[in-house]
Amino acid sequence: MKTNQFFVGNIMKCKNYEEHNTFESNYDAFYIDYDEDLVKEKAILIKLNVNNCMNYYIDIESINSILDLFKVYKNFLKAYNEGKILSIYPEYSDMLFIDSESLKPYYAENQKVKKTSLRQFKKNLTFKGCDIEW
Repeated sequence: MKTNQFFVGNIMKCKNYEEHNTFESNYDAFYIDYDEDLVKEKAILIKLNVNNCMNYYIDIESINSILDLFKVYKNFLKAYNEGKILSIYPEYSDMLFIDSESLKPYYAENQKVKKTSLRQFKKNLTFKGCDIEW
C-alpha cells in the first residue's frame, strides 16, 4: 500500500442531526446542524480510493488483512451502510464520521518509504504505537 493512504484522526458520532431548508431565488438550499461526541481519539485510518470524488476512510482495527480490504472495496455500499467506511461529514444521527480538522497524514511527506504492506504496518504499529504529535 502507498504510505500516503495512512492517516490519523478522531472518529466522532453525530447526534441531533437536522437539515434546515432555506429557499432562495429559484433553487432550494439547506444547511445542516448537528452535535458530535468523540468516539475514538487518534484512530489510525486508511484512505480508500473510490472514484476520486470524496474521501472515505476505514479504521485499521477493522481490517485484519489485505483480503479484508479487498472485500470492503468489492462490497463498498454494504460496508458504508454498516458503518465500516467513514466519511468526513455525517449524513444522519448516530452516524460515525471523521473529524476533518483532526485528520493528519501518518507518514511525513518527505518520508523515504513510499510503500508498505498492511501486515508490516500493523506489526510496526503494535511495537511503537502512534507517534503523531498533536
